[in-house]
Amino acid sequence: MVLADESVKANLVWSGFLRISSHTLLTPTIMTSTLNSSTPHSSNPGRNGHAKTDTISEVLSGIDALKSTLKNSRSPSAALLLQKLGKIEQFVETVDAQPFSKISNQAEFRQLRSLLVSISQQMRACKDAKTLFQVMVNETRTAVNAERVLLYTFDSETSGKVIAESIARGFTPTLRESLPLDTFGLDRMADYEQQSIVLLDSIASAGLTPYQLQIWERFQIQASLSLAVILGDKLWGILVVHQCRPRRWQESEINLLYQLVLELTINLQPLQFQTRLQQQQSADRSLLRIINKIEESRNLISVFQTATNEVRALLQCDRVGIYRFQEDWSGEFIAESVASGWSSLVQLEAQVTVDTTANDRCTVKNLKAPAVADTDTYLQETKGGSYTRGESFKQVNDVYEMGFSACYIKTLERYQCRAYIIVPIILEGKLWGLLAAYQNSGPRQWQDPEINLLQCLTAPLGVALQKAEYLEQVEAKSVQLAAFAQQEKFISSIVGKIRQSLEVNSIFRTATQELRQLLQCDRVGIYRFNEDWSGEFIAESVGAGWSAIIQAQQEDGLRVDATTSDRCTVKSLTAATSADRDTYLKDTKGGGYARGELYKRVDDIYQMGFSPC
Repeated sequence: MVLADESVKANLVWSGFLRISSHTLLTPTIMTSTLNSSTPHSSNPGRNGHAKTDTISEVLSGIDALKSTLKNSRSPSAALLLQKLGKIEQFVETVDAQPFSKISNQAEFRQLRSLLVSISQQMRACKDAKTLFQVMVNETRTAVNAERVLLYTFDSETSGKVIAESIARGFTPTLRESLPLDTFGLDRMADYEQQSIVLLDSIASAGLTPYQLQIWERFQIQASLSLAVILGDKLWGILVVHQCRPRRWQESEINLLYQLVLELTINLQPLQFQTRLQQQQSADRSLLRIINKIEESRNLISVFQTATNEVRALLQCDRVGIYRFQEDWSGEFIAESVASGWSSLVQLEAQVTVDTTANDRCTVKNLKAPAVADTDTYLQETKGGSYTRGESFKQVNDVYEMGFSACYIKTLERYQCRAYIIVPIILEGKLWGLLAAYQNSGPRQWQDPEINLLQCLTAPLGVALQKAEYLEQVEAKSVQLAAFAQQEKFISSIVGKIRQSLEVNSIFRTATQELRQLLQCDRVGIYRFNEDWSGEFIAESVGAGWSAIIQAQQEDGLRVDATTSDRCTVKSLTAATSADRDTYLKDTKGGGYARGELYKRVDDIYQMGFSPC
């Protein structure tokens, strides 16, 4: 069955559903509750013993037939249509079970029925979720004559944000405010999953805590009614009605709000599907743009800057960083893009840093010290932790909801981290580093497309890193070859000048001067052995500001044998034989050099373990 056929049948069922709405007010059985209790309202199955109307039977039969067809369909939209049909079926069965005696006033009945149909039509006409939300809160506030109606979605188990609001003039707005969930009566999301409606008739009888009372007074709340909004099988948010004076909520109002919430979910599902599709298309375009920019980068610095800046701008988060592992599995942040007003982790790492890639440890590392007592051992000892064992991402929506140790929380607070996503960067089959996005300003419900974006970036980022490292190696090799060529040229020049010299002193002077200029060092000397393997410096070129060894030999009659690496030897150059003459090179007959040693290299005499003498 093609999608068009399914949509036609769904519309036929919806048409029958609207015919029901034109004859009866939709008033379901509900659960009311306060802060401390919940009491189910009585319900009367059937219609006082009367049979179902032909219209209801027709619609329910049509729903059953269409659901059977959809269950066998392979259409990608079949699941969404099944959810919508389930809501309609629930609606119709609720109407059929509702006794007409609930509303004895026929004028009120017709008014509420007309109001519900009117609002439903407006909601179905909405083309995007933002418009739908605003219609919902505006029309609901008018329908129940309240001072404030808002829609609230969750950031974490205990907090969230107001995303839409309709408010009477003169009262403090809550739009875009981040508020604790207990503002509306229950403490956690799980509580609303168990108890879908919370009634608080007055501030005096609500049993509020001092903190809740403070929030109520801030927003002039005197009475509150909140209803859970269930989308699919998940708690999406809550609809909240506020009165700025005590108010006893009527069952007819609660029933109307319940129907409006149900209508909201029916219309929100396809809009959310459309929004997710648009977001995915936008994310794909953004991802392609970022990948192209990364591929155009020709060095590591450019790759890092492009990746962190572009990802932070796309996710609209507070920080994006790249953490790199060393060969021994230690590591550090090597690049980041950070929003204004927040500290730079890369700069702080010059002193101390927290390993924000660990999730259950308190680790602080002094990156300047190669090995100290407070060195981070978590990722090093576990060789990259769970990321080397195939973990594709780590998601934390609120560090205070994860059960982290007090020490780790304190360290995270020092570095301003409240929520994060981390994904591994794999290079040539090995864990190279980590790409991390951070939210510092508050909790954040990271969405699947955001996690997918980071995961999709790691592969091209790894390729770009490999390419940039290769280009840098090629560039370094080119520089090295150019330096070798220049050295060859200098050596040829030196050899030519030496060959042009006619006496030994001129040859030595030319050799030492030209070689010191080539190496750009402070001293070049020539040491000559005598027949008995004693010796002395016979030529040198020394930079300005440094003592001449030959001059010291002539003035003091002493010289330090700077050719040895582990001995302290002093020789009187004026005496043929004496107790303090150099015995090392003489006894060893030139030491290692006579045995074929081509050179001796010392980069730092203080790192060679030489004796104090």
